[in-house]
Amino acid sequence: MIDIHILQHPQQDRTTHLKRVLRKLGKIPDLVNIFLTPGVDRHIGLGRMQGFSLGTSDYVTFIDDDDDIEPNIFQDCIDLLDGDDSIDAVVTDERHVIDGKIKKPLRKWLPVDGQQYDIETARYIHHLVVFRRSSIQPYLDMLQNWPDLCEFTMCGKMILDGKKFIHLDKVGYYWYLHPNNARNMKIVPSQDTIEMMKTMYTIVSQR
Repeated sequence: MIDIHILQHPQQDRTTHLKRVLRKLGKIPDLVNIFLTPGVDRHIGLGRMQGFSLGTSDYVTFIDDDDDIEPNIFQDCIDLLDGDDSIDAVVTDERHVIDGKIKKPLRKWLPVDGQQYDIETARYIHHLVVFRRSSIQPYLDMLQNWPDLCEFTMCGKMILDGKKFIHLDKVGYYWYLHPNNARNMKIVPSQDTIEMMKTMYTIVSQR
């Protein structure tokens, strides 16, 4: 089983999107436990920390309340994790949905020390990531330090610590980019987050 927390936006009503995801997850009741988790205003990390703490299944992941998933992907992730105890997380590919059109991931350009580091969100560091609960548990308290970009930063810390991430070459997640974030990808993370992402990118790009 996979415990899935669906983080709900604290200021926006996304009922239509949420119903779509719940319908899909309802087709695989034997694979997933669903926890609707209230988001924390201006602090995604705290919401994630609370969500990941819910449930007792061996595997955990998250979905945002305005995105979409491929429900069949969860069995593939479980099969990989069940088959190899050394795997800490399975990462699928994602697609972006902009103005109703499905596209391959955009590139986020993060300025660090005057240079441009190309962060590809589809692999290793974004959606959909199914974690082994025992592997992610030591990192949950850290999420309260990262109000934004917490998924990138946590995965980066895990990679730096030698955790094993396996890339599943299938699309598992559709990230809906709304006008405000689809056309304005400017990110202003903390310096700690910048340094973590910089090191993480160096490692991931060498794989």
